[in-house]
Amino acid sequence: MVFLLIGGGLIYFNYMAKQRVERIVTGETITGTVISEYRVTSSKSATRYRYTISYEFEGTLGEYETTLSFDDYNPGDKVEMKINPDDIDEVAINTDADLYGSSNTFLILIFLGIGGLLIYGGIKMLQKKNPNQE
Repeated sequence: MVFLLIGGGLIYFNYMAKQRVERIVTGETITGTVISEYRVTSSKSATRYRYTISYEFEGTLGEYETTLSFDDYNPGDKVEMKINPDDIDEVAINTDADLYGSSNTFLILIFLGIGGLLIYGGIKMLQKKNPNQE
């Protein structure tokens, strides 16, 4: 059951992320300025870059942080961003990598598959113990 619950949770979070992206993509285009950049490295994954970007929308200042796998920006660079005008905290750099991020489809299939197999195996074991019940 735990694997099925995790798979269901991942489906829910993917759905919410997709809704957020749709609100941002259909929003307005603004220009932000890269404030800082630093490398994020770990022994298990590739080098990634963390950016802090400042932006202004209708007189309100905001900051946005994102981690990307490419080193395309330097402090002071101007970047095109998309923003949800109804919620200015919903903002992203106007690139597929930042807007859509990575998909968890493979993880969802793994968790649902393992959960389904474990439940199926449990049912078969119970049927062997009690062959009179169907």
